[in-house]
Amino acid sequence: MVNDVPFYIRKSLKTTNLPPILFLHGLSLGTNSYILFVHRLSLLDRTIILLDIPHAIEELLNAFDVKKVNIISHSYGSIVHSCIIKQLSRFIQDQPAIFIDPVCFLLFDPHYLDNFIYRQPRTPNQLLLHTMCTEDLYSIYHVERHLCWYECVLWTKDIQQHRVRSHVYFSEKDDLIPVSIVNEYLKKSHIDTTIFRQYKHAQFLISEQYQEDVLKTLDQLETQSITV
Repeated sequence: MVNDVPFYIRKSLKTTNLPPILFLHGLSLGTNSYILFVHRLSLLDRTIILLDIPHAIEELLNAFDVKKVNIISHSYGSIVHSCIIKQLSRFIQDQPAIFIDPVCFLLFDPHYLDNFIYRQPRTPNQLLLHTMCTEDLYSIYHVERHLCWYECVLWTKDIQQHRVRSHVYFSEKDDLIPVSIVNEYLKKSHIDTTIFRQYKHAQFLISEQYQEDVLKTLDQLETQSITV
């Protein structure tokens, strides 16, 4: 722990010039929900940092003398990702970033509020998401009482200003995100995106193909950073 903040770190046994990978998970039953993806990350022979939200990222990175990080974020974790880009840009300047099922873009769109809070669930996936957002005390505090969208929203100009090499993944049947609207917004600013057909929010966690594609894209972005 650093300043009473819980975190998990797996240090690479191999010497590499590549920065650690910081994974920011979404609202869930805890990091165990992401265990298959975290295991896949661990096979990269890279230092992996995984935090339980809430956390104090700046103190953690400084404690381990980390100068740069490559970030993969999922769902609510993309809001934390957004804050890092805007407030701790020295850690991510010129670095790769991958967003999966992000809720940080166009956060003012009314679809988010309806899907997060007011919609009555009609499918098992919607019921799970509704439970995460409205029955967990920590989630209720943030989603229903303390989510300042104007601080959390990420604009494409923020990504471009800090030269973040980003790729955004969407699930076509996402139950939270207005995928077509957000995808069109990103495309207009030449942000690369991928839409996984027939997938719902967070189903990348059970898809080997989806996870492999994410890691392949990370490798491409890192190679790009070396050659540029």
